[in-house]
Amino acid sequence: MSKVIWVLNDQCDIESDLLKSCSQEDHVIIVESRQELDLPYTHIKKTALILNVMRHFSHACLQFTPHVHHVTLDACAQHTQLEMMAKVSRQLGIFDVSMMTPKSYHHRETLKGMSEFKFTFFRDNNLISDEWVMWPWFKSKSFRMETFYQRLRISTGLLMDHNGQPLGGAFNFDKHNQNPLKTIPPRHTRISFTLDELTLKTLEEVQQKFSHQLGNLNDFNFAYDTHQARKACDHFIQHLLPYFGHTQDNMIQEDAFVAHSLLSSYLNIGLLNPYEVCRKVHDLVVTQPDIIASAEGFVRQILGWREYMFYKYHTLMPKLLHDANHPTMNPLPALYWGGHTDMNCLHQTIRDSLSHAYSHHIQRLMISSNFANLAYINPYEVHQWFLGIYADAYEWVEIPNTLGMGLYQDQGQIGSKPYVSSAAYINKMSNYCEGCFYNPKELTGERACPFNALYWNYIQDHKDQLKHNPRMNMMVSTYEKFSDVKKENIRNQVESIFERLKKGQL
Repeated sequence: MSKVIWVLNDQCDIESDLLKSCSQEDHVIIVESRQELDLPYTHIKKTALILNVMRHFSHACLQFTPHVHHVTLDACAQHTQLEMMAKVSRQLGIFDVSMMTPKSYHHRETLKGMSEFKFTFFRDNNLISDEWVMWPWFKSKSFRMETFYQRLRISTGLLMDHNGQPLGGAFNFDKHNQNPLKTIPPRHTRISFTLDELTLKTLEEVQQKFSHQLGNLNDFNFAYDTHQARKACDHFIQHLLPYFGHTQDNMIQEDAFVAHSLLSSYLNIGLLNPYEVCRKVHDLVVTQPDIIASAEGFVRQILGWREYMFYKYHTLMPKLLHDANHPTMNPLPALYWGGHTDMNCLHQTIRDSLSHAYSHHIQRLMISSNFANLAYINPYEVHQWFLGIYADAYEWVEIPNTLGMGLYQDQGQIGSKPYVSSAAYINKMSNYCEGCFYNPKELTGERACPFNALYWNYIQDHKDQLKHNPRMNMMVSTYEKFSDVKKENIRNQVESIFERLKKGQL
């Protein structure tokens, strides 16, 4: 008896357990859903990446079965992926469906309503942990990411020695990996890929059909299959990993990538197996123990934060997203899609995002999210922007990072404090403030950096909550010591900032 295999656009893993179960009689269904690709604020490079990977993946699936049904954009203008998959399956008369368990909450909810189909769900090989093993423990108590991360380090053996102890003698090397920017490091050479015929055709079609999306297709340089993605991974580990940790929190003008891996897009679409990536790093540390700090910082992002956010996402959904829409708050300003701003940190971060469909985690957290939080921008619109503009963004990883970690809409269920800061942090960790119109050391006045007054205004507005937070209560105490005149000057400065923001003159 043949079955249909449904593959979503973030499950393009040619080595998955799901495809290993495929026989020559089975049918694979892959759908290009314009509805799901053309979201608000979507970057055109993200659209091109997803379509290009899906089309190469379809060709690769022919090694398992000749029955590959790839539904193109023109044939799926009004349907979601799952709706079209169900339609094709009905046409085939096959109701026995195998698929990898979706990461998306909304996909899971949709599948619950498809009672006419008999589903067999395969483990998601794109997660290191086994979801059904982890859930009972994860739900049993509340804990921070560090506890979760250390448990996975022990259970997987990643960055652990033969005696069950962490390599380098510690689980956490953050103190080595959160360095201020003192000197500008040399720019690193990046691997590049030749555009094959299918890629060129895809780029041409995307340009024709999605020219209204943000950004452009200039210098498109994304891998399209697992072979290429592994080359990118190996290049990073061999040439950039030793430099990663020391500069991972730095933001450098004219260097969007610093020593970051740029592998998140490949991990989140299914081209790279996260355990395999972490294992390669582990094996290198065994032979080069002096890079343990960088290696631990990198593995922490995948084994720690990436996995942790998946479980937090499903714990907090759908409430986290439902409660995020506050229409009375400030709308997302035009500077987020290329509008003018004299704030160089925002200008550089938004420019990087528009150029590459990428900015690294500190730019996202401490520039884009930080400003949106302090400026009281509608969190739902910020979520839409993050989900659309970044090539690695899928709901399951973007929502908890943006609404939880970045905007504190979960009230501390992910992060132990709001990740807000004044200009002092940005000045310490970047060279953005050099030559900026605004002065990072001034609180009020025409050329005072907006981050400063906005920060203290945030402390004032949330002081009743923050005074009980051990990581923030000192800032509340500091604010309380300000004179009444200083507090009034801050309020006036904030009013001026909001007025200029509204006019596009910030």
